[in-house]
Amino acid sequence: MKMKKRIVALVFAALPLVSWAAPPSEESVRKLLEVTHAEASLKQASAMIEPIFRKAINDSMAPYTATPLTDRQKRILATLPERLGKLLLVERSPDQILPFMAKAYRETFDQSEIDGLIAFYQTPVGQSYIQKTPIFTQKWVDFAMNYNLQVVQPKVRDLIQQVLKEAGLPPPHWSSGVAVPAAAGSAASAVQ
Repeated sequence: MKMKKRIVALVFAALPLVSWAAPPSEESVRKLLEVTHAEASLKQASAMIEPIFRKAINDSMAPYTATPLTDRQKRILATLPERLGKLLLVERSPDQILPFMAKAYRETFDQSEIDGLIAFYQTPVGQSYIQKTPIFTQKWVDFAMNYNLQVVQPKVRDLIQQVLKEAGLPPPHWSSGVAVPAAAGSAASAVQ
């Protein structure tokens, strides 16, 4: 019991030594977003992912364009790219995203850390980092995608085939990187 009392006394004695970090101010977070050129970075990132997003939408629409459509259906589907563009312009705009980014900064960093980040990003090295980050990110994404396609996916396919073989099941037919059971081979085009 004496030990517990000593520990409690030590904890209370040490409390004044603990400095509680101040949360960052709205103004300092706005300054950080400014010096990091967050708005321009968001626009650049959006432009980089736009083709990927559009390809995913086109791929998801493929089953509809592969079937006979009425003229009315064709006209309506033809409006999708423009309507999608308008939606993305609004939903991925800096006005929509920057408040979430600011909130994430406020919830992650304290005032002294935000001040340190601002000081860093105002240096020539910090500005160079900001300018080169999109290039680095693109190189990293390209590497990761190629690595996934050339190294990871073949190993995943091999493992799936091995497990199916061990289970006494026929190997799958591969359609757009997705395993389709051999029994459903005729439905493979529907999966795409």
